[in-house]
Amino acid sequence: MPADWHYSKGGRSFGPVSGAELKGLAADGRLQPADLVWKEGMPEWRPAGEVRGLIPSAAASSPTATPTPGTPRRATRRPTNVWKIVVLVGAGSLFAAMFVPWWRISIISVKGRGIDLIAAGDDIGRGNLDRAKRAFRENLGWYSAAHLDVGELEERADFEGSATAWLWGWNTGLGIAGFVLSFIIIIAAVLPMCVPVTRLWGWIGMFVAAILGLVLFITSLVWIASAPGEDVSPYLSQGIVAGPYLVLVAALLVLPGAVVDGVGGLLAFIREMKARRVMASLEI
Repeated sequence: MPADWHYSKGGRSFGPVSGAELKGLAADGRLQPADLVWKEGMPEWRPAGEVRGLIPSAAASSPTATPTPGTPRRATRRPTNVWKIVVLVGAGSLFAAMFVPWWRISIISVKGRGIDLIAAGDDIGRGNLDRAKRAFRENLGWYSAAHLDVGELEERADFEGSATAWLWGWNTGLGIAGFVLSFIIIIAAVLPMCVPVTRLWGWIGMFVAAILGLVLFITSLVWIASAPGEDVSPYLSQGIVAGPYLVLVAALLVLPGAVVDGVGGLLAFIREMKARRVMASLEI
């Protein structure tokens, strides 16, 4: 029988030894189920308890020994890493976007600030007022779709009175969707950290998070591009505040972080499946 087995105990590796010698070490108790073994053809060191016929009484749940220095590690991953942290920061930003202002409009009366803003014969001032009225009326549909108090704003369409309206995250479909999706992303990142049995499959959740990040990136860009932003000083001021930019930043964190972590998890999954197939074919 060829001497092609190596084994590791207490941080030191030994061998090569034959299968019979290795089995004798196990019978004497000098080789425990958690000790690592390796032979040519195996992608990495594995616990002796996983080799059929070597330690028949070894429990499948035997603890795994720490790989010796310089030997290949098992195809397991740390429960957390920098990319998961990046994804969680992005999910937190997405959560926060629900509770910050997204957009603001202010209408200043032609008699605002205690003075008549349009002096007699002030063609520039009247031209600006006409532009402000036109910009306001052109966007009434958007104001209504955004659930702003259009009735109050319409009363100011002649700019004979002042009004201010804010759009918050909970008033927008994207803000509410981002709030819900933030929980899905957090679960996808945290579950493998807390439940070891799901760790090998965590890459699936990361790819789902990456898809959500891509969708959020696109929708936030569309929201930013479609939001009215024309200012006509000093009568009309409107534009984005913070919310959609926060969603955009969240997407730029979640998307690459989830992709990198998901790819790493998938590669670890492939290595583990390969190692299990090899172990299934080994017998002493």
